[in-house]
Amino acid sequence: MDRAQASQVRCAVYRRRRPERTPLYRVVQGHFETYLALAREGHFDAEAVPAYVEREFRRYLECGILAHG
Repeated sequence: MDRAQASQVRCAVYRRRRPERTPLYRVVQGHFETYLALAREGHFDAEAVPAYVEREFRRYLECGILAHG
């Protein structure tokens, strides 16, 4: 790459995503614990929520939140 090309290369600017501002995140955050409690009490036809599903939703809720790293 010569100097002319190098001077035209732009660096990408990191913009933090804010998942806590999305409608999906807000719905999951607001209703997830209730859903789990109802599922444990047998209010749905299906069996209890599998551990991997609960784990992935919890990870989703932590994703992008700076306090969680």
